[in-house]
Amino acid sequence: MDVIKLLIRLVKIDSVNGNEKKICDFVFKLLRELGFKPKKIPVDENGYNIVVKFGQPKVYLSAHLDTVAPYSPPQVRRTHVYGRGAADAKGSAAAMIVAAIEARKENISNFGLIFTVGEEFDIRGAMAVVKSGLKIPFVVAGEPTKLKVINRHFGHTDIKIRIRGVNVRGDVEEGRVNSIDRMVDAINIVDKALDDGKFPKGSLLNISMIRGGEAYGAVPRHAEAYIDITIPPHSNVDLLKKIKRLVKKIGGTKIEQVSFLKWVDSKIPRELSFIPVEKSISNFASDIAAFRKGVLLGPGKITESHVANERIEIKSLFKAIQIYKQVLRNFQVKA
Repeated sequence: MDVIKLLIRLVKIDSVNGNEKKICDFVFKLLRELGFKPKKIPVDENGYNIVVKFGQPKVYLSAHLDTVAPYSPPQVRRTHVYGRGAADAKGSAAAMIVAAIEARKENISNFGLIFTVGEEFDIRGAMAVVKSGLKIPFVVAGEPTKLKVINRHFGHTDIKIRIRGVNVRGDVEEGRVNSIDRMVDAINIVDKALDDGKFPKGSLLNISMIRGGEAYGAVPRHAEAYIDITIPPHSNVDLLKKIKRLVKKIGGTKIEQVSFLKWVDSKIPRELSFIPVEKSISNFASDIAAFRKGVLLGPGKITESHVANERIEIKSLFKAIQIYKQVLRNFQVKA
């Protein structure tokens, strides 16, 4: 199977997070046509996970099928394939499928494939795989790592802050409580706490979204903000409790944790010793936060994903196929 043509077919399908069913159906049908025996693990009405087993798996190759927004169609320009998801992580998915085809021709067994949904938001797909009871000894998760092994990555938590004010005319002084003013105060308090070292060393904070107000000329009654916090490995601070404590003096405040992905620090097995290891800790979380035992390894560069001209170098796809096959050979143990 031509990995470039397969990647183009995958990228042609809009699978922005929350809209994955079409690509799930495509991959499931493809795997069945290849003579594999894929099984579905339900997630929600937006998509499902796909699992294939050959023998008794000692390792799974896994890639997520969802992407961030907005969708962009595939293009081939000389040395690269462009389009949403080309690098993160449909390039990995395509290379894994081709590697599996070639591995089976070599009678390599005792491995599996997992394709998930929902990775780009809350890893709901990987969580569903774990809850299904599937035995997962070790996972090689496809992410754009420049074909280096990443065994450590930060955790992430998403906090939603909602603040209530009192809605009056904008030109009326009496009784006004501006929810956006309160939100600015709350964000400044949290940001200052980070600068003052009150969060685990190495934490990063991003105000990803702020919304508020009902109409021009009126004091806003409601405001909300989403804060993404990146958590370094081995940090066990209750960030939700900490933020609640920091902003408790601001009235009308409701704070909730939207998602939480635990940090990862996995041991690299000897079967992967032939692959270079990325020494730095990855800032991005992944499905490994759910699987726990595993590493990240895939073609492409993280800096060339999630951007307007997302792309992946074609030659890295062919190299990925060979690396994935060698991983499967190394893990092949008689059951």
